[in-house]
Amino acid sequence: MDPEKTVPTTNPNSDSLGSPPDSIDSVAAPSISSLPSLTEDSGSSPNSPIISTNTLSMEGGPNYLPRTMEELESLGYAPVWSRVHGYPGTIPEEILEYLDESSPSKQTCNSDAVLTETENLETNLASETDEWIGPLSSLFWLAGLDELVDAVSDPAIRLQDEVRMIPTNVGITWILEDLFIEEKLPKSLYNRYFYDFDPYEGAGSTVMPVRLDAIPSQVGSLCARHRLCDLFPVSRLQSLPQEITTVRIKGDKHKLRSAKKIEEYLPKSRGTQFLFRVCTRSALASLMAFFTPVVNGSNFDNELGPGIHTSDSLEWVLKFGFRNRALLVFKNPDFRALNVWTASLTDWQHIVATWTQKPLSNTPNSIPTEWRSADIIHGPISKPSSTRTALPEPGECSQTVAVSPAGCAALASSLDLIVWIE
Repeated sequence: MDPEKTVPTTNPNSDSLGSPPDSIDSVAAPSISSLPSLTEDSGSSPNSPIISTNTLSMEGGPNYLPRTMEELESLGYAPVWSRVHGYPGTIPEEILEYLDESSPSKQTCNSDAVLTETENLETNLASETDEWIGPLSSLFWLAGLDELVDAVSDPAIRLQDEVRMIPTNVGITWILEDLFIEEKLPKSLYNRYFYDFDPYEGAGSTVMPVRLDAIPSQVGSLCARHRLCDLFPVSRLQSLPQEITTVRIKGDKHKLRSAKKIEEYLPKSRGTQFLFRVCTRSALASLMAFFTPVVNGSNFDNELGPGIHTSDSLEWVLKFGFRNRALLVFKNPDFRALNVWTASLTDWQHIVATWTQKPLSNTPNSIPTEWRSADIIHGPISKPSSTRTALPEPGECSQTVAVSPAGCAALASSLDLIVWIE
């Protein structure tokens, strides 16, 4: 992606980056370097977000753990690799499988040497999208999920104490959806933890079914064009294209290696730009029937609120699914006729703090008017944070979110490729 390209905004009250362009290429998602209002702090303003100190819960961020690594080791649980703490010793092969080939730990583990503090730090920097990697029993215990710890050793449940990876900013309960799809977790446990389900009150507003939809039989290991209605008999074309390119690949725990494999299927035309989104196969089937976000309690995990979230970083989105998922590739989305808004740093912090439920003391004034009228919102993905008491900081990857019917329709019409990840 060309870092010099910027995204225009049609709202005269927002930080204007130019007039609507004449070509589609210049309206694709920007890299973080093309968002000057987010890479420079213009100082405080009357509307700057303020974290409240009068809150009973000073923790609660998705990367927060109620128990410590020291307690984990003292009770005899297997160690966990973490982005913050690294790993206490030689990293075992089953954890190294998730780390990038470029990680210094790859060279170290082949000997009996123990990683130094500096090498662990370098490993952390090389794996910024991973928060924890370790056995399920250890991960569940760190998160205080004692019932799930017991489930790992319950012979009546298919759940095994396998090593799994938890991405940043999602929390350990994120893995429950994968385990449920793989038929390793009983529905009762999944509902209780993932949806905060009370069997006496019902399922609330949750409407997304979770199942492992079969990959259409027409989809093979070579790229091919298919009619969308043949792939999804219950689809509604609406703004979706009549035909789509498809391919299936074997899942890989290495995000960089998976990204390189997928990049081979992307057009190499100069100036072509892409947005990416990973979803479950059932979510894909629902999107093909109605290309709109499903609204439920998990939307509070979305930094910019309910919408269809995409990113220009393939490696970033792959952290949410290296198997049993579908990757949607949007090519040169045309947003020229829409209200495209790129938030300033202050506005972006307000929105992210609000939707990730940080305790703001000036909540009534926290939502910018531009957010209410936007069709498409551009901004960075925040850096990992372990507490609710820290304002979000912009990370290196950007996100583009369709937040209106017109925005969703424009995004849908640019769908070019679906990669089924086995």
